[in-house]
Amino acid sequence: MKAIRRSLLPLLALSTAAISGFALPACGASEPGEEETTVDDVTAAGVPEDVFLTNVLGTAKCTLVVKGKRINAKGTGACPTKLSAILDRLEGVAVAAPAPTGSGSAVPSGSATGSGSAAPSPAPTPATKPEFFVVSELGDKPALDNAYRFVVAGGAGATSDKLYIASFASGNGAPQDGTEVMAWSEKIQAFVYWKEENGTWVRKGDGTMVPSQAKGAKPTFECMSCHTSGGPIMKELHDSWANWTSTWMTVSDPKSPDATFNRMFSKVTRADDMEKRVIASEHLHTKGRVTRAKTAGDLKGVLTQLFCDVGEGTLIAAHSKNSQRFGTVSTFSSMLPGAFVVSPLLRAPRTGTGVELGLEQSVAFKLPTIDSLSVDSKAYSETLTKFGSKIGGQSGDSIFPMNGPEKSYADVDAVQELVRQGLVDADFVADVLMTDFTTPAFSAPRCALADALPATWKDPADLKAQFGANLAKSTARGAKGLAARIAKTDDAAAHTATLEAYGKACADRKTASAATFTEDTLRMLSQRRAEFVDVYHNLVESDSLLPSDNLGSKPGAQRFSGTTCVLEAQSAKFVGED
Repeated sequence: MKAIRRSLLPLLALSTAAISGFALPACGASEPGEEETTVDDVTAAGVPEDVFLTNVLGTAKCTLVVKGKRINAKGTGACPTKLSAILDRLEGVAVAAPAPTGSGSAVPSGSATGSGSAAPSPAPTPATKPEFFVVSELGDKPALDNAYRFVVAGGAGATSDKLYIASFASGNGAPQDGTEVMAWSEKIQAFVYWKEENGTWVRKGDGTMVPSQAKGAKPTFECMSCHTSGGPIMKELHDSWANWTSTWMTVSDPKSPDATFNRMFSKVTRADDMEKRVIASEHLHTKGRVTRAKTAGDLKGVLTQLFCDVGEGTLIAAHSKNSQRFGTVSTFSSMLPGAFVVSPLLRAPRTGTGVELGLEQSVAFKLPTIDSLSVDSKAYSETLTKFGSKIGGQSGDSIFPMNGPEKSYADVDAVQELVRQGLVDADFVADVLMTDFTTPAFSAPRCALADALPATWKDPADLKAQFGANLAKSTARGAKGLAARIAKTDDAAAHTATLEAYGKACADRKTASAATFTEDTLRMLSQRRAEFVDVYHNLVESDSLLPSDNLGSKPGAQRFSGTTCVLEAQSAKFVGED
């Protein structure tokens, strides 16, 4: 595994140290240039409008830094740079106008004359109220030195899928400075990243700055280091929303002495709703991303996200907490998360509250045998001890069992948007995912096949024709098998039968020896975690996020056989390779 980068990062991944779950871009400080421009309307200086700029900053007298240029906005209200002031704006609390700087200062319009004090600016009346969410990787063990991440969605008239505020706190308190923001811009059809630095709001960048081919791309702005495709991140996006206050868990109150911490903590709601907000935001983001790629004649980069792991991965776990997670772990959960077995794009996997949301354009195969797979809960606990499982340096497990990665929702929804825009069809998606299908994430052979994609295409038929011709000349593993699959349009039943035969082989293994099957499953889970850290180490901000073990797992080492469900080397020929 790569070394874990430890830094303190606010929300969607803006700073350089994330706490957990939802990440703003990991963004650091930047020094503005000396040039200063004063404008009545900030947008006249070429700053595209976004919901933070218009709804939260509004007519406040703020200093903005955009592309190194300092912009002083002429306004009458105090600029909300402190976290408490931002919360006031979001919740519609009256904001005081800036105090005069000298005896000759002009009295703001509407202020009381002769009293020497400025009247407060009228409070906005939010059409929407903000929603508060919290995540902590030690959320079941309250302590003042624990890390907590608050995400505030919406408010000040902005809907909760278009505005996010992040605060990275400890139990001792929430910092007033360094707040990070992700805000939707209708004009550019992308999210914009802001960070408060030394009393100014610095525009870090936006999603239009991300190239169509985000895989392996050098970040064009700081926040892209974590937000690879330019959209929002919630690492624990799907049910069980591990470590968040949700249906399955309540983050314990650390009894903070800080008023702002308690202000947010007292209003926290379930991450079940956060999932819906992030999915809606991702739909906005991917629509803009695909449309820009289509206009530029560069669709290959976006479709690469079907083959490769580009956007930041999602962690999924079982839905019932470990009843004892330190020392000798005790659990009643036997759930094997469905996205661990095969790609969630093949069908929406089952969850404790229904099915994973946001997969409306999945292939929608019916896979009852795959979806009913489970591990033995007693064997799970015993195997953790055998493999030396540790969390946060102690013997134990994550709050929720089977915590491990599935394919990034940023990648998944990029594919779904291509389907929504009629550029890719479900048959093509299924044909690609049947390549190395027992490796739903981090498949090197499947990723290598993306090199043969055409730069652009008109429709699904044109894509298949061009891609098929390129595959015929490719020497990559699986090229021959994939070319044969995309040449057929009536192979959905055959794919379903192959997947269900794999599921039956796994179920038979569990019946024959629950302990052996569970051990092999945890070996693969250990490898998937190693692969997650290898690719997304920027998002692993705590040794309490994922368990470690004594297996020495290496990325790309092994997989389950697609016919026998027995572990094999990834160098072995996979089902459908030829």
